Amino acid sequence: MAQSSAITNLGNQKPEQFRRDVARGIDHLVSNIRRLDAAAQRASNDGDEATASLLGNFADEEAAKVLILLDAVRCPQSDQRARARTLKRWSSHLWKGIYTRACHWRPANLSDVASYVEYEMQPFYLDGPRDADWIFRNEINSERERKIYVDLVADFTKTGKDSHKPYWTTPQDFTSSFGGYRSSNCVEVALALHAHGIASERGLKHVAAIWHPIDPETINLPDLLAYVNETLSAVRLDSEAETAEETDLPSPSPLANWPFPLWSVAEPAKIKQSEFELPDALREDRDAELRRIRQLQGMKESPPEVSRDKVLEMDAAFARVEDEWNKRIAAHPSPRSRLPILSRDVDLDVSETEAWLSLRCRWRGLSEGERVSLVALAWFSRGPISDWPRAVRLAQEKTDIHSALAEHYYLGLGGDWLKGLDRWELPADHERMSGGWR
Repeated sequence: MAQSSAITNLGNQKPEQFRRDVARGIDHLVSNIRRLDAAAQRASNDGDEATASLLGNFADEEAAKVLILLDAVRCPQSDQRARARTLKRWSSHLWKGIYTRACHWRPANLSDVASYVEYEMQPFYLDGPRDADWIFRNEINSERERKIYVDLVADFTKTGKDSHKPYWTTPQDFTSSFGGYRSSNCVEVALALHAHGIASERGLKHVAAIWHPIDPETINLPDLLAYVNETLSAVRLDSEAETAEETDLPSPSPLANWPFPLWSVAEPAKIKQSEFELPDALREDRDAELRRIRQLQGMKESPPEVSRDKVLEMDAAFARVEDEWNKRIAAHPSPRSRLPILSRDVDLDVSETEAWLSLRCRWRGLSEGERVSLVALAWFSRGPISDWPRAVRLAQEKTDIHSALAEHYYLGLGGDWLKGLDRWELPADHERMSGGWR
């Protein structure tokens, strides 16, 4: 006989039975989380990062289910509609992804949380080097599928003869071996809630008593941490199980990442379209934004007040300073790592070297307009959009352009002076792409 999940009806039980079933369910979830998390770590240690990523994603989803159950407990018993809505998230990959990401957020209040949730639930979004170049499917859903499946992916950005051909993707395409696997914040929060007894039947009674009277709309981040601490303290005073011995939350405690109560955040009403039905309005928004960007990129009425020859001269002087830094770093190799790991006794201060003094002398020989232009060019080189008027305005607003104290910072921009000038000289219709411009 086919079985269906009774999770959505869990909240209809009497409080004692509800907490008993939730505690039992969390025990099972935690066992599975530990198994998946440990298997992911073993796969990573063996060099199989694709499998580690897959198993880690499953561990995240199980951990998110712990947070969903606890959110249902934090929801007042009188608000059965909100509790039922929360428990329905158990089967939603999108909502489990939101709970996972919520453990990384640092919102100021519930209004911020609601805006984050609305953003994460969009069926499509714009992104790219200029934040509007391409159209992508919902990131949580697509990222999850990429870790699991081989797929033939369509390009939503353009249609007709301008559209790109579909392309195949595999889990290995989206796996990075850099750093290896580590447990997510969501996994650590779920395990910590269980280890401290908060997810036990006794603990859940305290969770209900402390959180039911709280209106999530009225709390900010410090309040949230205070309520988490109050919950932990109440459970420790009453618990018969062995728990950690700390008297308060240590600053790196995973419990500090327990999210705001999401039971009060409903799915945004305006998100109606299917994630497989791209609205034409989004393409229109993209085209309008790209037109605005191209117009902005063409606004170059005020040329830099520093000549190309002068920029090249300053660039060469800065390159000699970089050589000094690189020599000092190379003199302290790290045999156990590809990356240089420098101890505190490594002297990287080049401010008394001949190269630095020469660069500083050249800087002090520039006019105020030339200095402002160099700073503007450096900032202009970094932005995703070629907004020259803004770069100049910000540089002109710096009242300490002649300050000796700020001089070190301005000279540190030297690696971007020539990049900024090269970018300024490009035609307005060239788009900046990753790795350069075209």
